[in-house]
Amino acid sequence: MRTLLSRRIAGLVGLAAICISAAAYADPPPIHVNLVFEKTTYSLAVLPGSPPEPEPIQFAVTLENTGLQTLFAQEDFSKSPLELLVTFVGPDGKGVIAPKLGELETEGPPPRILLVGDAYVQVDPVESLSPGDIASVVVPDAHSFYQLNQCGYYTAKVRVPIRTYPVVSRTFGGINYADLDSANFAGVLESSPVKILLTADADNDGSTCPDDCDDANPAIFPGAAEIAGNGMDDDCNPTTLDVVPVTPARVLLTAKKKRTLVDGVIVRLFDNSRGSCISQFKGKKKVKSIWLSCTSLFDGLTGGSNPGQLSLAVPPGSYLMIAEYDPDATAMNGNEVLIAASLGKLKSGKLKKGAINIKEKRPPRSGVTAEEEEIAPDLLEEEE
Repeated sequence: MRTLLSRRIAGLVGLAAICISAAAYADPPPIHVNLVFEKTTYSLAVLPGSPPEPEPIQFAVTLENTGLQTLFAQEDFSKSPLELLVTFVGPDGKGVIAPKLGELETEGPPPRILLVGDAYVQVDPVESLSPGDIASVVVPDAHSFYQLNQCGYYTAKVRVPIRTYPVVSRTFGGINYADLDSANFAGVLESSPVKILLTADADNDGSTCPDDCDDANPAIFPGAAEIAGNGMDDDCNPTTLDVVPVTPARVLLTAKKKRTLVDGVIVRLFDNSRGSCISQFKGKKKVKSIWLSCTSLFDGLTGGSNPGQLSLAVPPGSYLMIAEYDPDATAMNGNEVLIAASLGKLKSGKLKKGAINIKEKRPPRSGVTAEEEEIAPDLLEEEE
């Protein structure tokens, strides 16, 4: 329904604030473009107890001359297909326009040439818009013109092309004309964007999209129990990790010097898998180079509640253990002892126990450079 009135449409909610786009020539005319929706949320698909068709989306577009003077615009301005000039941006970020709009985009006749004063000029037929005049259209259902079939939020706004002129140059055959070159504005007027939400419960699980992240699967909805390892976001909460809990492996080490338990021995575990830091050391792996160059995954000290012992829980994997014994607790004075052994492949839920046997480092003979310790070939024994 289209009207040209001197009053505003009432009874709808969601009135958009007005903004006008930049355009050619002078400042935009004082014509406000309003986009109004009946509601902010609509049912898109079948809901329990709802009608079988998508809920109608009613909206209205109004153009109002809010200035104090009569405006002259191109003749067909108030006849513009306002119901086709809405652009919706869907949940996927893509624009949706009315397919029928393309049928109307045909090139019109060339401008008419009339005698104005003592010269022939190109003219544009114009209509007048008095202060307070409103051109409006009410659309009972946007589905009649637009393909709105995605669940989620849509943003809509109206863009109306307009040309305005300062005066009527000539009246001929009962039609007012303005000099085509005298246009003081030629551009587009825009409404501010309006947001609406389309919801659905296609799988009848009681939860509507977009909150329901998979509306085709009734087992997936917000609040559902997350099933680890099934590759699906069962509870529609990305922060709930879809991982199978892994039972860690356990390592129990005991530091001894002869038969005496030793506290304060630094123990570090290094990644011993292919491509790890320690794999760069070719041939016999040098303990001191690894100790100084590679980052350990787990650190600890023997002692505490259990004298001489250190217990670690680590993810399953392959590890190299290096322990440092410092008899005088003075760092980097040359009497530190590094003891290394491969822990092999630690399995989930398994316990690996072993002893760190400490031997005092003998000072090098005069004129002989001390060599780096090499990794011990023996493995620690594994137990359940």
